[in-house]
Amino acid sequence: MKVRSGAQTRFWHDIWVGNCALKLQFPKLFSYSSNKDVSVQETHADGVWSLQFRRSLSDEQIGDWSSLLDLLSTVQLVEGADVMRWEFESKKQYTTQSLYRFPTFRGVKVPTLIDIWNCRVPLKIQIFLWMVFHDRIFHDRIQSAVQLKKRRWAGEVNCKMCGERETADHILFGCPTAMFLWIFLKDSLKLSCVPTSRDELFFNLLTNNSRWGKSNMFFLCAGALWTLWKTRNELVFDDKVIPAPVILIHKLVACLSNWKRLLSEGDLLKVEGMMREIQQSCALDA
Repeated sequence: MKVRSGAQTRFWHDIWVGNCALKLQFPKLFSYSSNKDVSVQETHADGVWSLQFRRSLSDEQIGDWSSLLDLLSTVQLVEGADVMRWEFESKKQYTTQSLYRFPTFRGVKVPTLIDIWNCRVPLKIQIFLWMVFHDRIFHDRIQSAVQLKKRRWAGEVNCKMCGERETADHILFGCPTAMFLWIFLKDSLKLSCVPTSRDELFFNLLTNNSRWGKSNMFFLCAGALWTLWKTRNELVFDDKVIPAPVILIHKLVACLSNWKRLLSEGDLLKVEGMMREIQQSCALDA
């Protein structure tokens, strides 16, 4: 509470001086109080802080009372209604989102996840990125013996592109098709490295290419990951084989072109610069 006259603020129960309610700061005094619902204004009726207790205070409680008076000496009451402030928002105004965020917050923020949800791509791509980060792109598929007929949705044991064991890191980074795309992007855009795993992508490549900006690198890598995943699924489920690796580049550019309308004006200019360099390198290689 932001206290003015103190008429709307409960002396013991509300948070109005210090970082918590006075009943928690001075539990013994609160337990002895004759009126536990007294307002701040009522305790300062004559310009002096005054409280009534059900019993005499011991030396220890007198020390608490002295500390309480020292705390109250910093308060000056004025005319006007008290104002309730919502401490979980910087603007001090209540929102349902902030109420939900408080009990569900586990105490640690993962910057990469924040970047994923802030990435200017369609929602389904954000969800896909979240699943990539948590190595979950296969885990939601049923692989039990009872449902063998659905086994193809769980992913083949071996990669249909190269025959190696299929994992998320292999599909998106280790398969020769994926390696071709990442090496091409590194050479075309002068990136810092060729990622070989999810960790290297999220904690190295995306944070060490200041030329393009982190948000734009997220946008580019989201397109690359989605292109590789879609290409794999088209092969596994529809037996569609890309005739040449360069098709991956054209699919990536088409993907970015479809998403770029979601970007801000400043980011759009940089992403279009990326796309031009990719296309120019593709033309030179051809």
